[in-house]
Amino acid sequence: MHGSLGYVTALAMQTYPLTAQQKRLWVECKLNPTGHYYNINAQYRLVGALDFERLKYAVENAVQFFEAFKIYFIEENGTPKQVVMPNAAIQLEFIDISHECKNLQVAESHVRKIFNDENRKPIDLKTYPLMRFLLIKASNDVHYFMMINTHILSDATTARMIFEAISAIYNTDTDTIQKFQNIQSSSIKEYLSNYKECPTEHLNYWANVLEGSALHVRLSS
Repeated sequence: MHGSLGYVTALAMQTYPLTAQQKRLWVECKLNPTGHYYNINAQYRLVGALDFERLKYAVENAVQFFEAFKIYFIEENGTPKQVVMPNAAIQLEFIDISHECKNLQVAESHVRKIFNDENRKPIDLKTYPLMRFLLIKASNDVHYFMMINTHILSDATTARMIFEAISAIYNTDTDTIQKFQNIQSSSIKEYLSNYKECPTEHLNYWANVLEGSALHVRLSS
């Protein structure tokens, strides 16, 4: 695929306060920096012909819909804060094991080991990006697709949404893409106003950068 998707997104903030839940996870990660207990992973088996460049394009653009995936963390005078990048810079890693596997059973065993090893790697909250995408080629028509990130950024629901966005862009599913385009600032502010632990800074931030705007995408021709 050629070209890129055009977005209207929230402007990046230099620093941003943590939610109460993020503060708890930050402390636990500080106490156990080599742990992987809050890693989140999602895995898919892809059967059929796969266009790697098209999937790579879909991954790099789908993450732009999610502000959470543009975040990393810093400390200022002992206080943790999150930094929002203007754009997500996340790439698709590729591993080819097809030449090592005699059959699909051997391939699946190899893939499980790779996934387990990758998911046990600690995520440095101070180093962007905090999420990874991995594609493993088992044969010409069987691939395994994995996402790894941390619970301080997202949850299982977000993981399902990011894969839905990737699938929509890969397949040029305009109806599903439209769903992501129609994330309105009013709904975001309504959600935040109903969230009792939401700091005032959060409300002000989203009110300023999303007033009258919708996240949208422009498909390349």
